[in-house]
Amino acid sequence: MQLQAFIQHVNAPAPAFVCGDGDDSTQEFVARVRNDLSLPAMPSAVRSLNQRLVNSTGTNYCTDYTQMLSHHDGLELYCDPKSYVRGIEFYPIHELDDRTYEMVSRRGEPGDDFLLDANRRPLKLAIAEICNSGNYFAINREGRIYYIDHDDWTTNPFAETFIDFLGKIVSDPAKFLRDAGCYTRYSDGIDDLRWIPKIYVDDIAEIVR
Repeated sequence: MQLQAFIQHVNAPAPAFVCGDGDDSTQEFVARVRNDLSLPAMPSAVRSLNQRLVNSTGTNYCTDYTQMLSHHDGLELYCDPKSYVRGIEFYPIHELDDRTYEMVSRRGEPGDDFLLDANRRPLKLAIAEICNSGNYFAINREGRIYYIDHDDWTTNPFAETFIDFLGKIVSDPAKFLRDAGCYTRYSDGIDDLRWIPKIYVDDIAEIVR
C-alpha cells in the first residue's frame, strides 16, 4: 500500500460502519462517522522531527510517518457525531513529547526497559492512540510500530513499517478497531454506547438507499 491510499481513505465522502449489538445478535445499526483532519504540518516542524527520528546508523526509517504529517498534522478517524467516540487519533507534532511522557509514565514496569534507554530517554515515540482505551501506538527509530496495550503487554511489533500499519487500518477499519480491543462503540442516539463496528464503507449511500 502507498501513503496516497491512506490519504484517499481518510478523505472518503461519507464513511460509515455497519454495526452489531454483540457477536451473537442479528440486530444491526448503520453508524455515520466522520474524519477530522488537521492542516499540513509546518515544513520546519517536519524537518526537525525527521532529524530526531534518525537511528544510530544515520538512517531515517520513519519518513512515511513524517510525510503523512505533511498532509495532516493530526487526525481523528471514525468520529461519532452522536457522541464523544472516536476510533483512532494521530497526534499533531506539538503533542508528541507530552503524549510520549504519558505513555511511559502509565506503563511503569515491565515497560521501562522497553520504552526507555539507560539514560531514561524514550526509545519510542507515541504517535497515536485508540481512543477511550489508554493504549498507544508508538514508533521506534527503525520504523516499527508497537501497540502499547495496558491489558495485553507484548514487545512484538504491531507492524514492521508505518505503511504496513496504515495498511491494517485501510484494509478493514472495523477489524482493526476490534483487534485493538473493541473499545470503539457507537451510539444510535437512544441507548448507551453499544454498537460494535462490523463492516466499513467509504460512502453510506452504498448501504442506505
